[in-house]
Amino acid sequence: MGGSVKKILKAALVVAAVATGIAFIPGIGAIATGAFTKGAVAYFATQTLVAGTLGLISSALSPTPSAPSAADLQGRTISRRNPLATRKVIYGEVRVGGTETFLESAAGQKNIHQIITFAGHEVSAVTEVLFADLVVKNNPLDSVRYSPNSGTTPNYSSASKITVHMGGANQPADSDLVSETGVDGNFRLLGCAYIYVRHTADQDVFINGMPNVSLLVQGKPVLDPRTGLIVYSNNPALCIRDYLTSYLKVPANEIDDDLFIIAANICDETINLSGGGTEKRYTLNGVIDLKDTPKAILEQLKTSCAAQIFEAN
Repeated sequence: MGGSVKKILKAALVVAAVATGIAFIPGIGAIATGAFTKGAVAYFATQTLVAGTLGLISSALSPTPSAPSAADLQGRTISRRNPLATRKVIYGEVRVGGTETFLESAAGQKNIHQIITFAGHEVSAVTEVLFADLVVKNNPLDSVRYSPNSGTTPNYSSASKITVHMGGANQPADSDLVSETGVDGNFRLLGCAYIYVRHTADQDVFINGMPNVSLLVQGKPVLDPRTGLIVYSNNPALCIRDYLTSYLKVPANEIDDDLFIIAANICDETINLSGGGTEKRYTLNGVIDLKDTPKAILEQLKTSCAAQIFEAN
């Protein structure tokens, strides 16, 4: 009897949490190692009609997600050198910087070759490359070298080259990097998405030194159990499922995909906005840092759709 009541209460609190519509805080998060055991699944409510009293109880009992500081959000778009940097995972679409993992001068120190790694996995697409806050390339293809767009101030088109590598498990070394620097064909950064930038010294262009490089990225491809396809998505249910299977190594046969499909459909519901237009009920667009504990990461992911995750029979 007691066990049944406890299970009913968990389900009720999940429904109330969905009804409150807690907003996702893009940022960094994580969860306690060992928090997931066999049979781990996510239960998302299929109804949003909840008694007002239950909603108040749920709000009172639910922990308040910690918001990243303004410095944290701004720092996410800054590329920097850090020999102790940990892998980042991007879900949905977000602007990010990265970690400088290679820097070399060549051609009599006239050229500077820079690699910035921005994700510890394959990404779906890069839609913008930015130098400082200037968009210098839209929708670059994987492993194709480009000159930046002309018409910007400064105009980087004659002084820089950019090549984005999407992070495939078998991606080859960058042929231009190999031919113009001291690395060889083994420098492949397998399974990591990165951008290779070459700057040629020009005091009229680089008045303030090398610009900060950031990218607008469509993140990790995830499995959609509704179609069986691995695709780009900012659907929170699909992203949470991916985190469980990819990083917590929960076996696929221990995930209740029927419940995840229900959850994914709820997230994709179209909501009419009071000012006109529509949007999806829930989306997830952010970055997690794998140095954080699994418990903290899951807490951040769950807030994107006001969900609860628990072990089911």
